[in-house]
Amino acid sequence: MAKLKAMVVFGTWAEAVKLLPLVKEMQEQPLHFVPVLVLTGPKEEWLNQIMDYFDLVPDYQLVINEDQSYTKVTANVLTKIDQIFCEERPNVLLVQGASVASLAISLAATYHQITIGHVDAGRRTQNKYEPFPEEINRQVMDTLANIHFAPTELNRYNLLLENQEAAAICVTGSLVIELAKQLPKIDVQHSLVEQINVSGKKLLFFTMSRKENWGTPMEKTFRGIKQFAEQYRDSFAVVFLLPHDSFAQERARDQFENIENIHLLQLDEIKSMHAFLSNAHIIVTDSEIIQELSPLLSVPVLVLRDITEYPESVMTGSLKLVGTETADVRRELSRLVDSVQEYQKMIATADPYDNTFVCKRMIDCLKNKVVPN
Repeated sequence: MAKLKAMVVFGTWAEAVKLLPLVKEMQEQPLHFVPVLVLTGPKEEWLNQIMDYFDLVPDYQLVINEDQSYTKVTANVLTKIDQIFCEERPNVLLVQGASVASLAISLAATYHQITIGHVDAGRRTQNKYEPFPEEINRQVMDTLANIHFAPTELNRYNLLLENQEAAAICVTGSLVIELAKQLPKIDVQHSLVEQINVSGKKLLFFTMSRKENWGTPMEKTFRGIKQFAEQYRDSFAVVFLLPHDSFAQERARDQFENIENIHLLQLDEIKSMHAFLSNAHIIVTDSEIIQELSPLLSVPVLVLRDITEYPESVMTGSLKLVGTETADVRRELSRLVDSVQEYQKMIATADPYDNTFVCKRMIDCLKNKVVPN
């Protein structure tokens, strides 16, 4: 029996979370699949943990300087992936999301006439500069892709509007939510969470890592969070997950270092993130993964953006777009604290995803649509 060689490319924690469950499923079907893993970034702690969880090791690692411009990263990836394609000659390339590296590898695969499967296809904000460069990358990747793994019917509709063939679209559900439901019940405690709980305060968990939000948007948001923390100092503790960027960390310390109930934290463990998400009373974020997980969290999630590629969660009510203006951030937070009715509306929501057998749907789709050599 001919086996299907599938090259799976990932470089961020978000990409790993959505692609490695699929790789594990392939490994459990050795008569049908030969997965080849390509890591496109440094092996950071979060990546190591998710790879260790699935007991997976990349076959190739591309050394990419992330401090370079998008143009130079694209050129670097195109050059390095070309030799790997020539050596491996995969039947299909699987990519997720919209990173610059994933787009460059998809372009190279097109030049080699390799079938491309795009996970998370059809997500759109309809503004090519928000988020940047992910939105325009997604649109180009869906143009290059031969198979579109769309999480929802809305994503499928977006692809049909762009003249993608209906037969090439597989509606799969959300891999990240399926994974979250399958993860074992792990210890969700953390010393800071315990300290906050003992104090009798509620937890506001706050993240802000999108590059387009650095600078003025971040400064405005910080002021709104600071005002909220001062107003509700007796009832709330704020935990801010520091971005990796040193400039953003410096701005956070300048704003928050003298506020007793604001805690700055550098999280390097997945279970620590789980601890704060599980114990939060309100979440404020610009994270894509947290937006996607929001229906599962049963916690109001305020999104620090004016537009999102997760409109399904906005429509069901688990997400609310608040932007980054100081007054807006403070007002929306106060509304959730002061109104039980407003708070309950954001936690009593439906899950917009069909998350049963997501990996199986994708595997069946690959078997039906890709012919092994």
